[in-house]
Amino acid sequence: MDITTIPDIGQKAIKNGIGSFIASQSDIMSDKYQRHIGKLNEIKSLNEMIVSESKIYDNGIEILTNKYMSANSEDRIRIRQDLEYMEGKKRQLSIYLKSLAYGTDKNKTTNEEPLKPIEGHWIDKFNELARKRNEEWRSDLLARALACEAETPNSVSPRAIWLMGHMEESLFIALSELLNLCVRILPDNIPLLPNSKIQALDRIISNSSKTVGNLVFQLADIGIVADHLTSSRQYDVKQGFIVKYEQTQFIITTKQKLEIRGILFTPLGDSIAKFFNPTWNSGGISVLNDWVESISAQADIQPYINTI
Repeated sequence: MDITTIPDIGQKAIKNGIGSFIASQSDIMSDKYQRHIGKLNEIKSLNEMIVSESKIYDNGIEILTNKYMSANSEDRIRIRQDLEYMEGKKRQLSIYLKSLAYGTDKNKTTNEEPLKPIEGHWIDKFNELARKRNEEWRSDLLARALACEAETPNSVSPRAIWLMGHMEESLFIALSELLNLCVRILPDNIPLLPNSKIQALDRIISNSSKTVGNLVFQLADIGIVADHLTSSRQYDVKQGFIVKYEQTQFIITTKQKLEIRGILFTPLGDSIAKFFNPTWNSGGISVLNDWVESISAQADIQPYINTI
């Protein structure tokens, strides 16, 4: 098999969300699939197409593997390069496929104007990372990032995608443990771990002897956690917002100026945090309840039940 006959996914720009992005990436996918991600029949078709294209690479890998056994030394070098190329393309397709599950936005309608395309340099860098032998957690982050960038171009910075592609697993674990404790400020879903009767740095990680301070120290060099001594989030008098942890939510309306201190994240940290799937735990519930209690004199606090 000549690998030049295998369609090369990854060279064209996105047009209408992640579904149309996947369609536009493959030369074997026709224009009739250039529609919005929200259509379930399109998602099914795109899944089938990606699976079908992945089988093309499977077939090519099998053929080249068989040829390798009888090839001379010079041909083996070329075959190894071709095998590496096709295996990378399969990994890239796998992340594209996973991104479809994260890309559906039920609140969007098919009457919206077409979305702007992803920048070429962004998708080039993404494809480079997607073709690597990524761990499951990293593939998941990249898939979520692709879905987000496809629906809202320029929402995931090149620095963020680079960090997700190169972050050491120990840092991923540390960031996950920290985010597992964080409350979220709506509507932007901003994570933070506020000081209350217990300082944020002194919080103990669930099922561990580590403190939040240990995690912050571990993450200090990658620029995602803000300086806890100088950073804060401030709200004016009579300003309202919602704070939540898992399904527990409160409406906060300030009686006086409110300053939240503790562990906050940089814009880079906020950007990456939205791609993590937190593991809710009793420690995070304590963070929320302790903080709400600590600001009771500064704000009106009401439980909030989201009925949507």
